Amino acid sequence: MLPKTYRARLIIYSLLLISFLASALIYTYHYARDLILEEASNNLSSAVKMHNTYLEKDIANLERTAKLISNNQLMQEYLNLANINGDSAPLQRLLNERFSWLADEEKVVISKQGKLLVGAEHHRLATEVSNHNPLLRQEQTFYLQLNSLEFVIIEPVSYRGEVIGALALSHPLQHNWREWHMQYEGGDIFMAKDKQIVFSTAPQ
Repeated sequence: MLPKTYRARLIIYSLLLISFLASALIYTYHYARDLILEEASNNLSSAVKMHNTYLEKDIANLERTAKLISNNQLMQEYLNLANINGDSAPLQRLLNERFSWLADEEKVVISKQGKLLVGAEHHRLATEVSNHNPLLRQEQTFYLQLNSLEFVIIEPVSYRGEVIGALALSHPLQHNWREWHMQYEGGDIFMAKDKQIVFSTAPQ
């Protein structure tokens, strides 16, 4: 039953109006927040998929290149020759001339005795490759932080059914896609492998 006085009714109507407006504002806030969070989540998911696509493409190209070189007959013969007489000059010339289009990739070649034949100027890469037991009969991959984040692939080289050495290629991964992300998306990039962060643009 409503109060009989005008003042009491005005107070009640005012309280009801305030309650309605407060409820409407709270509902609008939560609805707008959910929409913003959903949109941000969708944008972030799209950015992750895009970056993963770029990375997968780069990695697949490097894997194909490593197999192409390791399966090259001259590569196998020159590496075998270097194992016998210790002369790696023909092998170095082959890589420089036949595969000169690999300008961005650092190259390291290890003999079957574990000796560094090509790539002495890439000291950090050569050291990491040696630490990964490069003479296994299977492909190996890992990330390496040099001047930029680099993806490294180690491909065994076989000659007449025997592993006679290994080729390692390193390719920088953080190129224009990183700058694009920072310019248009903002935020930091985290890359993980085996549940461990291997690279981040976040301040240390």
